[in-house]
Amino acid sequence: MQCKDIERLIIDSTWKNLSEEELLIIKEGDDYFRFKDEGFERCAMSRGTVFPLSRLKDAKAACATLKKEAIAGQLMKLTIVEEPYTEISAPE
Repeated sequence: MQCKDIERLIIDSTWKNLSEEELLIIKEGDDYFRFKDEGFERCAMSRGTVFPLSRLKDAKAACATLKKEAIAGQLMKLTIVEEPYTEISAPE
């Protein structure tokens, strides 16, 4: 086994031990959407409403709300991976 193969195995096994979550968010162009009781607003990704995959029906209903307003929102999948943070120092 070559060194690169060993490195790949280490990386792959490390990723398998990390926590991962998949969420849905609605996007049009560069905008994301935040849904509230009184309606919705365009926003940055960090403020957008996210839906777990188990709430796909709710995410589709939110898309339908946008379509009624002639907004072509598209469901996007976000994958969040939790891993230990390692600070990398900048070269001096």
